[in-house]
Amino acid sequence: MHILSSKQLSAECVAVGMKDKRASVVAEMKRLQAETEVITKIFEDEDISKSIQSTRSVCLQTHKLSVNTYCVLSA
Repeated sequence: MHILSSKQLSAECVAVGMKDKRASVVAEMKRLQAETEVITKIFEDEDISKSIQSTRSVCLQTHKLSVNTYCVLSA
């Protein structure tokens, strides 16, 4: 019969706890990946990505223009 020391028993408990935690984390990761799969595929589409970048650029230019116009008009 093999008797485990308290140190070995503690390490074994940690190992089991870590395995359980890992299983929980992996399950959560898979759930979140499934929930976000549609939007991830949308952002991976090159045409959509270019459209988003173009829209962002236009919005930034418009905002910059309106801020500069406001600054000039209020001066």
